[in-house]
Amino acid sequence: MTQQDLRGLGDFLLEQVTPIVRDATFVQPEVEGIEGKAELQRPQDAASMLQAACTVIRCVLKDKSPVTPSFQHILVSLHDVLIDIANARHSTLADEISQACETWWLQGRPDKEQVAPVTLFFLLVRALDTNSRAIDITRLCAMREALTVIDFQHPSTNRLKNLLLKCYIHPNVLHNKAGIKFLVYLFQVYLPMVDALHQTMKAQMRTCTKHIVNIYGEIYFRAWRAAQGPFRLRIESSVQDLMDTGMKAANNKVVSLIQKVLTHFYEKKMSNGVDETLCRLYEPIIWRYLHAANAKVRRNAALFFFDAFPLMDSEAPQRIVDEAMQRQFSQIKELLKDPSDGVRCIAVLGTCTALASYWELIPTATTQYLLNYIISDLAHDKSSPSVRAAVFHGLEKLLAQYLSFEVLKVLLPSLQPLIHDSSDRVRQSFVQLLTGVKGLSDIKFYEIVPLPHLLHRLAVDSPTTTVKITALLASVYVPYHKPTVSLLRRCLLMLHENFKAAVVFYKQIHEHVPVFTVCKLAVALLLHLKQCLHSFSQKQEEKKNSKEKEEEKRKEKEKEKGTDVSKLEEVQGADDETQLTGEGLVALLEVTKYLFQRALPLCTKENADLRKKLLKFFTVETLIALSRDVPDRQVKGAMMPHILGIMSALPQHAISAKVLLTKLRMMSEDTPEIEYDSVLRCLFNWKFQVEVLRMIAEVFDTREDAMTASPSPPKKQKSKRGKKVQDESVPKSKPKPVVEHNRPFCLRLFNFILCDEELRHAAFQAAEAMIPVAKSLISYTELVQQRIVTEDEISGTPDNLLLSFLTTYCKLLIHQLGVCPEQDAQGVLSLLQWGLMVILPKASAQETSRTKGKPGSHKHREKRVHAMKAFVQCAGELVFVVGADVVSLGLAGEKIRNIVGDMIRHIVQRNHDLVPSLLSPISRIIYHWFHIGGDLTEVALKTLMDVVKDLPEDDLPTFSVNDILVLHAARNTLPIVSEPFLDLAMAQLDEVLPECLKAAVEEGAHDYSTEDTGRLCALMEDFDELLPQSSYIMQLTMKSELFFVSIAQQVPKTTQLLANHYTAENPHAN
Repeated sequence: MTQQDLRGLGDFLLEQVTPIVRDATFVQPEVEGIEGKAELQRPQDAASMLQAACTVIRCVLKDKSPVTPSFQHILVSLHDVLIDIANARHSTLADEISQACETWWLQGRPDKEQVAPVTLFFLLVRALDTNSRAIDITRLCAMREALTVIDFQHPSTNRLKNLLLKCYIHPNVLHNKAGIKFLVYLFQVYLPMVDALHQTMKAQMRTCTKHIVNIYGEIYFRAWRAAQGPFRLRIESSVQDLMDTGMKAANNKVVSLIQKVLTHFYEKKMSNGVDETLCRLYEPIIWRYLHAANAKVRRNAALFFFDAFPLMDSEAPQRIVDEAMQRQFSQIKELLKDPSDGVRCIAVLGTCTALASYWELIPTATTQYLLNYIISDLAHDKSSPSVRAAVFHGLEKLLAQYLSFEVLKVLLPSLQPLIHDSSDRVRQSFVQLLTGVKGLSDIKFYEIVPLPHLLHRLAVDSPTTTVKITALLASVYVPYHKPTVSLLRRCLLMLHENFKAAVVFYKQIHEHVPVFTVCKLAVALLLHLKQCLHSFSQKQEEKKNSKEKEEEKRKEKEKEKGTDVSKLEEVQGADDETQLTGEGLVALLEVTKYLFQRALPLCTKENADLRKKLLKFFTVETLIALSRDVPDRQVKGAMMPHILGIMSALPQHAISAKVLLTKLRMMSEDTPEIEYDSVLRCLFNWKFQVEVLRMIAEVFDTREDAMTASPSPPKKQKSKRGKKVQDESVPKSKPKPVVEHNRPFCLRLFNFILCDEELRHAAFQAAEAMIPVAKSLISYTELVQQRIVTEDEISGTPDNLLLSFLTTYCKLLIHQLGVCPEQDAQGVLSLLQWGLMVILPKASAQETSRTKGKPGSHKHREKRVHAMKAFVQCAGELVFVVGADVVSLGLAGEKIRNIVGDMIRHIVQRNHDLVPSLLSPISRIIYHWFHIGGDLTEVALKTLMDVVKDLPEDDLPTFSVNDILVLHAARNTLPIVSEPFLDLAMAQLDEVLPECLKAAVEEGAHDYSTEDTGRLCALMEDFDELLPQSSYIMQLTMKSELFFVSIAQQVPKTTQLLANHYTAENPHAN
C-alpha cells in the first residue's frame, strides 16, 4: 500500500476507534436490558473493531515502514485502555495491544514513552500470575528499560512499585533467566527503591529455600557489578547490612543463608574490585564482632571471617597488604584459643580450609605453628568433644592440598590414641579422616592407626562407627579382584587376630563388594569349615589317646617311685588350644552364616545361576553333617544357633522342621534367647508357624490345670548311711515336657513373637492358628475374674503368672487391631467393658472383703488382703493402658472412646489408688483428642474438666497440662481451654473475694489491667477457703506463661464473669 492509502486507512480507523474508546462500549454490561441480544452484540462489535485496528497496526509495524500520526493516536488510545480491555475479559485483544506497544517501544518509534507505562503494568500482572509462562517474563524483561520513563516519586506509581517488589518473591520470575536479568536491572532504576528491594529479599531469606537464596546472591552480585556511582554505593550498603545481620543473628539457619548469599562475592574475588570491596565493607564491623562479649556473635563473626579470608586489597601497597595479613594471622590464633568451644570449632575448620586454599600464601612458620597447636592441643581438648571432632573434619579438608602431605605424614601418627576416644562422634570423625587418607599414595592409614586398634574398635564400637570402619578395611581384607585363596587367607587372618571384629566386619561387607565375591567367600569358608571340623575331631581323638597313655605312664612311675606327680602342668596347655580353636570355629561359622544370609537375597533373577551354585553347597544335609562332626558338646551348643540361622534361609525341609519342633517342646524357661530365636526363625521361614502356634495354644490351655491338681512327687528317703534312695514304688519313665512347667516358657516364646516384627507378621498371616491362642488367653481372663470375685488364689497359677497372661492378651489385642481394625475392635471393646464393669469397681473398694471360714492368723489375712489389692490394681492398670494405647495410636472408634472416657471418670472419682500410676496415660489420651481436634475437642475438654474437678488434692500438682497449652497456643485457640478453667474458678469467687474488689464491682469498675488480674489470682491462691481445684487453676495461672497470657487476653471476659456472678447473687447491685 502507498503512503496515501495508509493515511486514508489510518484516518478511517481513528474515526471508528475514538468513540469506542471514549464511551468504553467494549465493556460487557452487568445487567441485561429489554433488548437482550442487542445489548450483548454491541460490546462484541466494538471489540472486533479494536481487534481489526490492532491487527493493521501490527502489520504496519512488522514491515518497519513509516507510520502516519493516525496510527500513533490509535495505539496511544488503545494503550490507555489496555487494563480496562483486559478486565473486560478480552484477553486476546489485550495481549495483541500489548505486543503492538512493545514493538513500538523496541523499534524506537516517535513518542515511544506514551505507550510504555500501562504496557509495563500489564506485563507485570501477566508475569506475576500463577499460570504465567516463560514468554511472559521474557517480554517483561525486554521492556525493562521503559522503567526509566516512569516517575516513581508520583503517588500513582505505588501500585507499580508493589508489583515490582512482588517479583522478588514470585517463583516463576526467580526461576527464569530473563526474570533474574529483570530483577538485576531494577537496582539501577530508582535509587530510593534499592532499599525496598533489599528489605524484600532480606525478609524472604528467613523462610525460603537454599536455591532461592542462591538466586538472591546472584542478583546482589550482578546488580553490584552492573551498577555505577550512587547505585553501587547503595547496593554495597545493603550487602553490608546483610553482613551485620548475619553476625548478630541468633538463628543458625539465618546465618547459613546469608553466608550462601555472600558466597557469590567470595567466589568472584579474582574479579576486578571485589576483594577491595569486601575488605572495605568488613573493615568497620568484623573486627568489633570478633571481640564481642557474646560467644554467639563471635562464632558468627568467625564464620564470615573465614569465608572472606584473606581480607586484603590486592591493589594496595605491599606494606599495607603484609600488615593486613599479619593482623588476620594473629586473629586466627586468638580464635583458636577462644574460651567458647563453638568458636574454637569454627576456628579449627576455618584455619584448615584457609591452609588448604592458601598454603603457599601463608608463611611456613605460621603454618607450622597453627598445625602444631591444632594437633597437639585442640585434638586433645578435654572440655569439648565437638572441638576434637572438628580437628579431624578440618584435617580432612586439608588433604585437598597436596603440599601439606609431608607435614601431615609426620603429625598425624600422634593422633592414634584418639581412635579410642570416649566420644563416638570423635571416633567417627577419625575414621572418616582415615578414609580420606586411604586414597593417598604418600600417607598410609595403617601407619596412623595400626590394624589391631581398628579391629578392636570394630569389635566393640557403635553400629554407626563400625559401618565406617568396615568401609575403610573392605579393600584390605576383601580385595574382590584377588583369587579366592587370598580372600580366604585374609579372612582367617582377621579371625585369628580378633574373631569378634571379623564377625562384625563380614556381617556388613556385602555393602562394599560385589555379590559374586560374597558368594565365593561364603562357599570357601564352608569348605574350609569342614576341613577344620575334621582336623578338630582328629586332634580331640589324639589328645584323648595321648592323655590315656600319659596316665598309664604316670601310674607306672608312681608305682616305681612311690611318689605323686603334680597334675598342674598336664591340665594347663592341654585345653587352651582346644578352647581357642573351638571359639575360632564358632566365629568362622558365624561369619559363614552372615555371608550366606546376605548373599542369598542379593542373588536376583539376573544372578539365578549364582543362586543355584550357592544352594548346591549349602544344603540341610551338609549342615546336619557339620553338627555331627563336632565332638565337643560346648562347642556344638555354641554352633547350633548359627547352623540353624543358615538353615532358616534354605528351602523348606519337613524332616528337620519336625526335629526342631520337638526341640522347641523340650525347651524350658531357662533356655537362652539365642537358642529359641534361631529355632523360631528357622521354623517360621519354613512356613511352620501354624505348628508353633498350635503348640503354644496347647500349652496355654488351662482346662485340665483348673480341674485337676497335679499330685506332688513323693519325697526322697535317706538311707541310714546318709545316701539318697529313690522310692521304688515310683515307676521310672522317660522325661517328657510338662505343660504346667512349660507355660512360662511358652508365654515368653509368644511374647518374643509379638515383639519381633518379622515373626509377628508371619504369625498373623496364619490367622486360623492365632484363634486357639487367643481363646486360650481369654480363658486366663476368666481365671483373673475368678481370682477377683472369689479372692482365692488359683491352684497351679500364681498371681504373677496370671498378670503375665493378661499382659500378653492385651498386647495381642492391640496388634490384632493394628492388622485389622474393623474386625478386631470387638475384642478390645469387650476387654475395656470387662475392666469397667468388673475390675475397676472391685479396685474402688477401700478394703477387699475377708474370706470367711478360712483359718489363719490376722497377719496372714492382712497379707492376703494386701496381695488381693495389688492384684486388682495391676489388672486395672493393664486394661486401662490398653485403652490409652489404642486411643494414642488412632485405632479407637466412637464406642471405644466412650468407654475410655467412662473409665477415666471412674478412676478419678472412685479409684484414687490408681490415679498416680495412670495420670500419664490419662494426659496422653486427652492430648491426643485435642490434637485431632474437630468433634473430639469437645470430648477432650469435657474429660479434662472432669479430671480437674474430681482429681484428688494430692495428685493435682502432678497433673501437668502444659503440653495441651502449648498445642493450643500454636493453634491460637488458648481460650478453648482457659475459659472453662475460669468458669470453674469463678463459681467459688464470691465466697473468697475481698471486700475491696466487691466494692469495685458494685461501682461498675470493670476495666482491670493485667496486674489487677495477677493480684486477684494471688489473693485467691492465698485464701484457705478456696477449693483445691480452684487453687490448682490459680497456680497454673501464675506458673504457666501461656495460661497467664491467655487470661490476660481475656481480661474483659474475666471481669464480666466476675460481674455476672456477683450480680446474680446480689440482684440489687449495679
